Amino acid sequence: MKRVLFALECGEPFEKRTEASAHKPKALHEIYPSRPLARGDFKACANLWKFAVVRDPVDRILSAYGHRVVGLRDLEKRDTAKRKARLLRISLRPDLEEFCLKLDRYRLMSGLIRHHVDAQTRFLGRDPARLDAIFPIEKMAELTQALSERTGQQITMPTNSGTGPRFTRSDLSPKATRVILRKFAADYRFLNGIYQAPRT
Repeated sequence: MKRVLFALECGEPFEKRTEASAHKPKALHEIYPSRPLARGDFKACANLWKFAVVRDPVDRILSAYGHRVVGLRDLEKRDTAKRKARLLRISLRPDLEEFCLKLDRYRLMSGLIRHHVDAQTRFLGRDPARLDAIFPIEKMAELTQALSERTGQQITMPTNSGTGPRFTRSDLSPKATRVILRKFAADYRFLNGIYQAPRT
């Protein structure tokens, strides 16, 4: 999504800009940082079309585990990782059960993990009516069409298959599922009508 926004704003693909740079270019996430919603954010963009891409909270945790923990080994990237893991009494290579049951500790362990498992309401607020459109990640084609119509440009949404194995809800124990549902109850309220919390 950020690559699309960059191309719309700058008139060229992000990859082309970085290849032409004589200096070390900024990372895409530095140009468009994902940060918690701040007071005044909605007021600042009152005249703009405000949209969000959302994901089922349970599926989001499964994706974060498969991609960031197993695939990219984010927990092991810092020199202080082993010491911090000992202090938090967690494994650097947890199985899915441990990751879900000790999610709060893993948030403290890594900023990369924290960014991918924090509640979506932390970034979007708790009132969906303040957004003009909300697109579930399964309907990116609808977002692509909406952006094309609004910008007058033919938008192509990049695909990102991610790194690491894919996990499904059947991989979760009932206990882990209940923990996730409890932690992300506010997200499910925000996403009411888009996603429904699974029964346990």
